Amino acid sequence: MTNFGLKPDRPLSSVSKQIFFSLIAVSVMAVAVAIMRSSQLPYVMLLLGTAYAVGVVSRRRTVIDDVKSSDAIAEKGAVVAQSPGKNQENQEKAAVVKRDLDEAGKNKIRSLVKRNHELLVLYSLANVVASSLELSEVLSVALDGVAKIFGARAGEIGIIGEP
Repeated sequence: MTNFGLKPDRPLSSVSKQIFFSLIAVSVMAVAVAIMRSSQLPYVMLLLGTAYAVGVVSRRRTVIDDVKSSDAIAEKGAVVAQSPGKNQENQEKAAVVKRDLDEAGKNKIRSLVKRNHELLVLYSLANVVASSLELSEVLSVALDGVAKIFGARAGEIGIIGEP
């Protein structure tokens, strides 16, 4: 289930406010890009919009840890946008912002793949338990499935207190 960065227990007014402010920010960004057509500014505005999107879509702990915060990236982009006369410096700063965003995306993908493996193991174990009532068969199939998912050659499984 995708929740697009919104907490399920938030009241509707909070969600509406977030959507409203997101639309305002995107509109302001689009107007700014349309008005200021210098060679570097549209690229910087694109980076600012991407940084904002990363912050809005993923307000989770992992992304905040990986990116340091979308506000910090937006601040870097704003500094780049304020000094249009320094092309080389602007390009370097824009490259840093882009690298931070790329790294945040890669870290998010890694965490999603890891979580997907964990869910696959749980799903496999649930299927095994649901299909058999013999404990030895359940343990054997569960061990084989977990070893296969994680690429292990061998493993051991047992019940505490059983000989």
